[in-house]
Amino acid sequence: MRKLFLNGLALIAGVISTPVATISLEFRNLPAERRQDPRLHRLRGFFHDAAPRLEALAPAFVAASEANQLNWTLLPSLSLIESGGNGGRNNNVLGWNNGKARFPSVSQGIHSVAKRLRSSPIYRGKNVDQILAAYNRDPDYAEKVKSVMRRIESSGK
Repeated sequence: MRKLFLNGLALIAGVISTPVATISLEFRNLPAERRQDPRLHRLRGFFHDAAPRLEALAPAFVAASEANQLNWTLLPSLSLIESGGNGGRNNNVLGWNNGKARFPSVSQGIHSVAKRLRSSPIYRGKNVDQILAAYNRDPDYAEKVKSVMRRIESSGK
């Protein structure tokens, strides 16, 4: 019984720590000019205070937003609302497919969802309010996400 418990504990620790270690490497591998991006520093500072488990994801959020022409605060705000700042499960910090989607890594999940928000007919060419209405039908959802977006935008100023 004790061996089973310790093996399970080791498995849980590995699952929790692996994405953060991978993403920390992603930050260190950024070109110097990208590491100086003020959005990256504001987002890291925001997550440091509001959701420490998501702090290391800042480079992935900024890169995915930029690559897919999304507001840079949208994806991190979705992650905070969808995962409660706890990082989600199955590398799905954005709650994609009602939280059922699985991704090979957290970063790949962020980039995959960002690409869908840019290219899927459901979301393509829509403003933030329209994207959020399609993302989650709860009438209060858009305001919750936009509230976090405003907090991120004003953090570190």
